[in-house]
Amino acid sequence: MSEILSQYAEYLNLSTINYLLDLIGEKENKSRRQILEELGIDKETLYYSTEAKKQVVKEAFKRLDPAIVIKTVYENIKTIFTNFIIDLLTITTQENEMTEFTKEVLEENEGLLKSVRDFDRREIIRIVKEKVYGNNLRNYKE
Repeated sequence: MSEILSQYAEYLNLSTINYLLDLIGEKENKSRRQILEELGIDKETLYYSTEAKKQVVKEAFKRLDPAIVIKTVYENIKTIFTNFIIDLLTITTQENEMTEFTKEVLEENEGLLKSVRDFDRREIIRIVKEKVYGNNLRNYKE
């Protein structure tokens, strides 16, 4: 399990890696620095090393409830994917020949897009819907 999910470590942001380290620290009453020392990782290495991130994810699976690690990784990847979808919609909406593709992306990801809380991102979604569906937003399944 840890081997499979650690493959996605390169996509995890530093906040998520630090959160996992903090959870380990809380459980074991250790500082983030102490845990990194145990793993043989410099703090700065986490900024650029996918291998160091993988090591933290694997270690989190060993030291924490796997359900917590899975949910943490899932939420971070979901956020990244949601941002990717919104950026993709922004680009495809500007291309007239991509209208059908844009509709497809909107419809396939409607549940994900409904969960967006950021005001600016929600506004982008609204503008994309208006451009694709015009004044007839009822054609969009919500």
